Amino acid sequence: MTSSYVRRPGFTMPLIRSLQGSSSLKKHSILQAQPEPTISDVIAMLKNSTKKQDEMSTAIDVIAKDLENVKNMSTAIDVIAKDLENVKNVTKNMSTAIDVIATDLENVKKMSTAIDVIATDLENVKETLSHVAREQGRTNERLLRVEIAKMFGEDFARQYTVNGLQSLVQLVYSASGFQKQKAEPSEIARVAAKLARNLVNDRVGWRMLSTYFKKLQTLEGLDKGDPFDMLLYGFKEKVNKEYSNDENIDEEIKILNSVRKSISVLKQYPDNVKNKVTTLVEKLRRLCEYLTMNDDGKIKNLVECRSAGIMLLQWDAYPGYADAGTIWMVLPPIEIDMDIKGSIAVVGNSAFIKVGEIKTKYSTSKTKALWQIELRANVLKWAVMNLDQQLKDIVLAGHIFVGTSEDIPDEDSYMSSDISIFVHSV
Repeated sequence: MTSSYVRRPGFTMPLIRSLQGSSSLKKHSILQAQPEPTISDVIAMLKNSTKKQDEMSTAIDVIAKDLENVKNMSTAIDVIAKDLENVKNVTKNMSTAIDVIATDLENVKKMSTAIDVIATDLENVKETLSHVAREQGRTNERLLRVEIAKMFGEDFARQYTVNGLQSLVQLVYSASGFQKQKAEPSEIARVAAKLARNLVNDRVGWRMLSTYFKKLQTLEGLDKGDPFDMLLYGFKEKVNKEYSNDENIDEEIKILNSVRKSISVLKQYPDNVKNKVTTLVEKLRRLCEYLTMNDDGKIKNLVECRSAGIMLLQWDAYPGYADAGTIWMVLPPIEIDMDIKGSIAVVGNSAFIKVGEIKTKYSTSKTKALWQIELRANVLKWAVMNLDQQLKDIVLAGHIFVGTSEDIPDEDSYMSSDISIFVHSV
């Protein structure tokens, strides 16, 4: 069947020829003549071209979207750039603020230094005022002492410090009418040893330490803002820990070991409680040192000046220490400072003991003055009774000398315990 070629509108021979001019057609034309493309072939080619156009159109759309995204990214970059600029400004402002804060801190530091200087100045002023007050008190005391000497004699009016058993024996032996007024130093030491033996035999040191330990367990009314109270509480905790770890059967030895090992805790103190702490440490040190010795060592120790001798004597002579309601009153002073030496007179089998105290105002010092009078009178009574056992009657009198008469009570004499108290306006 012979095919015929029908020319259709829209197709031209150049198009066909162009298709025939493709590489694939040329390849085969060498071998054989290729037939004219059919309409189906042309349509297929057109469809393929249309598909490629669609693909290109799709690719263009993708590119367009990518360009839009790039545009959006460019906008985002602009936003980021603005944000970076803002961060830069904030950083700059922050740096400025840090500089301001640093300046403020430097000013605060300077202010703190200034406050420290002011505090130091105030402390110095306080110390100066305290020094002035002490000097004024000493001046008043010297003036009063002159008047007291006119009333009772110069020996009565002078100051006296009992810093050991030997100085106490000397005070008693200076008494009018006492049988050994002119004792030699060796005799003084021998008699002091006699007093020491009495204290050792009565186990006064052990009783004192035991009482202190018991009071330590019942600490009450401590002020958490008071550095000394907090230090004492830490001392109590350390003592109890050492006591629990000690394997000794003897209760007194356990107490001694626990206290002796805990004293170091008290040595870490702030400056504003230095005097109170060092005084307590010295009392405990002397007491513990004394108790670690044998009886002969104890006697020798108590006769020395820097010992627990006067502490033990006061504790044994004055019931206020053994019956103390608080721990503060359990350990007596290391020494006895007497404003007024007073006097001791022995007549027959009777002894008359007079002690005195100087105060600026009676109303504000009455309680302390009475305590000092009672303590000193009882100490001298204890010493006199132990040194002269022939005495049957001891009369005690206390004299309080006041520098102003504005608050002197109407009744200027009364009894306190077994002591006659007299108040004098000098």
